[in-house]
Amino acid sequence: MKVELLALTPNARTTELVVSANFREYRHIFQVRLHAGAQWEIRAVCREMLAILNAQAPLAFGDLWNAWQGAGS
Repeated sequence: MKVELLALTPNARTTELVVSANFREYRHIFQVRLHAGAQWEIRAVCREMLAILNAQAPLAFGDLWNAWQGAGS
């Protein structure tokens, strides 16, 4: 909850990030950050990232995409 309150401060503004990782690293990120206990903003970003990567490389990310879709998150 304290982290979410930080979003209300004047310093909370849009930030652009460039992320570089290999498939193994992205899979790990998705497994950790799409978990129900992860911060909702991070989950939202990771859902978008997974959708993009799944469209480009379904053999590498299809299982995660299907698991996430089946969980109804």
